[in-house]
Amino acid sequence: DFKKIKNYSVFVGDSYILGTSEGKLLSNVGIFFRQKYPSNSFFEIGYPAGSYDFQEKLLNKIVKKLKRDPKKIFLFIYEGNDYYDEISFHSKTKKDLFLKNLKLDVYNYFPLLAKVSEYSFLKIRSLFLKQSVKAAKQIEIKNEIFIDNKKITLKNQEVQNACGLKSENDKIMFFKSLTDYSNRLDKKYPSSNKIFIYIPSPATLYNYNVVVSKNYLLNKHEKLDQKENFDCYKKNIKMLNEFFMNNTRQKFYFHDLTSDLKKITKNQLIHGLKDINHFNK
Repeated sequence: DFKKIKNYSVFVGDSYILGTSEGKLLSNVGIFFRQKYPSNSFFEIGYPAGSYDFQEKLLNKIVKKLKRDPKKIFLFIYEGNDYYDEISFHSKTKKDLFLKNLKLDVYNYFPLLAKVSEYSFLKIRSLFLKQSVKAAKQIEIKNEIFIDNKKITLKNQEVQNACGLKSENDKIMFFKSLTDYSNRLDKKYPSSNKIFIYIPSPATLYNYNVVVSKNYLLNKHEKLDQKENFDCYKKNIKMLNEFFMNNTRQKFYFHDLTSDLKKITKNQLIHGLKDINHFNK
């Protein structure tokens, strides 16, 4: 009953907000906040690999339906694939963008049709992938991370890293995207508290010697050690702190979760073993 909802908060993001690693919709961010704060209302607006632009469109639909701005808007920057997603999205041609937006709209307005279509597509693709991998005799990926002196081996799983923004052009494109996004949020929801949360990649949170990651822009695998990853992380945080400090016209809060999460990952795994790039419950 929308009339009963007075104050509410929203979580706007991609697969991290949706709770992808758990595989069920009762294990995600909004559910946990609702349990902790039962008198408050929370909305999740999560779409896997959805660009900032598309996330904002979904947020706008919720706000129009409720006819009032949210009290708080929690927004997320994930150093794993957000950089790749934004850069690739803004590198697309008009035709590519049309097809991308068409796909997103089908998911939005015809979810059952989209689900059946995607399931069929993935089944067919998996058959071709098995054949092509077998034919190519692909080298097996074996990543090893260490928790409390215990080694965890991850077979055929790439570990996302902090080094998505390598070239100057990539940085310019990402921050242009972030600027457009934050400007729209500031203009449309002036009364809402806007909190940007930085989610570190698994390569920033765990101990390891070398990890193999997928570079989505170059479509290839790359190896990096812990120091290389940490150097990328420090540059990212420096740039983002400068970005939010320089936007004096806008009232954004920015919080980096890395130090909070590193205290936990010294002793336990906080990602899914089947999907090391998303949080577990």
